[in-house]
Amino acid sequence: MSPHHIISLGVPPGRRSGRPYDANWLLPPAVCMISREFDVMGIIANRDMESGLDTEVILYTDGACSRNPGPGGWAFILRHVPTGKTVEVSGAKPDTTNNQMELQALIEGLRHLTRPTNIHVVTDSSYVKQGLTEWMENWKRRGWKRKTKNGLKPVKNVELWKELDELSQRHHVSFELVRGHTGHPENERCDELAVEAYKKLIDGIS
Repeated sequence: MSPHHIISLGVPPGRRSGRPYDANWLLPPAVCMISREFDVMGIIANRDMESGLDTEVILYTDGACSRNPGPGGWAFILRHVPTGKTVEVSGAKPDTTNNQMELQALIEGLRHLTRPTNIHVVTDSSYVKQGLTEWMENWKRRGWKRKTKNGLKPVKNVELWKELDELSQRHHVSFELVRGHTGHPENERCDELAVEAYKKLIDGIS
């Protein structure tokens, strides 16, 4: 598979003609999260611009764990393409898994959006991408069960998947799978933020 495999999901939302893009498309960050907001007018990578003609928002996500399971962190970078407005948010949980943090990162990013939009998700998690674009339809058809050699079993992390399903249905979502730890600037930054978040949590507990 290409390290920049792109796939689309969802139904394109209607766009209000004659209205400018709303710069207030972001929800305020939750108190328990680390959030940074800054302007990056004009700094939009060519690879992102090419990923979708009508992409309005690019969402970079990542999750990390100290142990698996163990303390973990999640992070996302949300970039509004027309204005360049960017927000970084991260958080942590004391007892979780890497896959749960990957899911949580995407959930938190989608929660930040206040209206339907065209969003391009960049992740290094094939678990997240395949779950939403390949596995979920069959899971739902089987009552949120997955097929195994021993018959149907409950989907792992089902509550996170259900919330992600609900949130993603509000938008037209495309996915780009990148390789982690290969120098992708936003992916590396998300990893840095996620690790920083769980380290702060550990330091606070100890």
